[in-house]
Amino acid sequence: MRSETFAAALAALALAACGSDAADQDEPTRPALPTVGASPWRPCDKEGSRPDYFVPGGTPAVVFGCARLTVSGRTVEFSAHHERTGGGKYGKYNLCLNPAYPGRSADSAYIPGTCVAEPVPKRPDVLDASPAVQGGPIRRYGLVIWGTTGIGTRQVTAGYGDEQAEGAVLPVERPILNSVAGERQFSVFIVELPMAASCGQVTVRASGAFGEATALVEPRLNLCERIE
Repeated sequence: MRSETFAAALAALALAACGSDAADQDEPTRPALPTVGASPWRPCDKEGSRPDYFVPGGTPAVVFGCARLTVSGRTVEFSAHHERTGGGKYGKYNLCLNPAYPGRSADSAYIPGTCVAEPVPKRPDVLDASPAVQGGPIRRYGLVIWGTTGIGTRQVTAGYGDEQAEGAVLPVERPILNSVAGERQFSVFIVELPMAASCGQVTVRASGAFGEATALVEPRLNLCERIE
């Protein structure tokens, strides 16, 4: 009887060990969760009001959103305005977007605007990928990538190498558009990555009611070479 009990115990131990090996082999590899590269800053106290910095162009600018960038820990404020480009009968008005970074937001600061085609595309469109610039480079920022995407966008991520970061999505809705004579509602996304991300390709992926769409940012070797 003792020998039978001993044999049964050995068999149970062997089965348990085998099951443990199988479990180790079958354990699925979990994808890394995205880190946060920017997050909406709420409340954005000046949303819907005029900015307190100088924005060159046509119609007065209106603030539509703020975000906190999590590599540098600093913030950015976005405004929009309409600006006429070109002269004579070929001139036309364009919707322009203006990122303003702290540290250079005095009344005399020059806030560069990036004008976009209207209606703004529903797919993600990268408008800039560089360190923060406002009348000149601003120190202590990482690689700031921002652009436009559809109004129904729920999430934007930026993947580089084996890493990915989640960005902030700031909707530009009808009340703001009415203030600046815009056409179709859309969203602005922004994400900040370590400067090392400039050495390789970055994939920006937007997902929402329209499904999923991507945009590529090619390596910025001129920035990569400056990394100390």
